[in-house]
Amino acid sequence: MQGNTDTIRGFVARMETIDAEIRDRREDRREIVQEAKAAGIDTKALNAAIRERAKDPVELAAFEDRKAHILASAGPLFDRVA
Repeated sequence: MQGNTDTIRGFVARMETIDAEIRDRREDRREIVQEAKAAGIDTKALNAAIRERAKDPVELAAFEDRKAHILASAGPLFDRVA
């Protein structure tokens, strides 16, 4: 195994710090979602919108085109099998 003890401890400390920050940010996000829910916002739709905004616009447009083609080919929604 290579690397001196101080170097390894430094990496471990930095990684642990980041892990703690990630946990804190997740808790912050949960609080925001709870606030949105309390305000009457559909959090499932909110999360879907956030995911879509994070996607590449060109890839998203291409995906939406493919999805529209599939839906059109599948026929009317009221004819679907339950």
